[in-house]
Amino acid sequence: MASTVYFVPSEQPAYLINPSATGVDVLEAFIETPGISFDSPGFVNLDPGWNDEDVNQMYSAEYGTLSANLTEDLAIIGSISSFTVDFYAFTGCASLEPLSACPVEDLTDAYAVYFVSGSYVGYSGLTADNLAGENASSDTPEPATMVLMGSSLIGLATRRYYKR
Repeated sequence: MASTVYFVPSEQPAYLINPSATGVDVLEAFIETPGISFDSPGFVNLDPGWNDEDVNQMYSAEYGTLSANLTEDLAIIGSISSFTVDFYAFTGCASLEPLSACPVEDLTDAYAVYFVSGSYVGYSGLTADNLAGENASSDTPEPATMVLMGSSLIGLATRRYYKR
């Protein structure tokens, strides 16, 4: 399936978390809407000196020299035309490997962008707290699942006990 390129214009005000920053050197993007994913590369039409790193289908990053005006073009695969992408911009961590190791202290900007019918419609600010939940796997079962499994095991044990 071919990807579609979506353009994200520069938001105002410039940096929501660290307004005194002169630019960013890492920009991470997380798709929040199920049913779509990043193409490879996820960021396209990169600024000179910038590179793309695709962490997984829902998480892509671009990094390079300090920049105050980045191109934020995203290559998206999927048929859903209304979706949300969360962005986190960092200053001072482009040399870290992997990029996901950027410390929260270097977070300069955080915002969610919204597309409706394939067109950019706006953004809203995020906080550093939102970053903690991004790209998190759900390896831990939900409490209801644990109760169901526990009840089943107790039922099996009880049945076996009385069957003797």
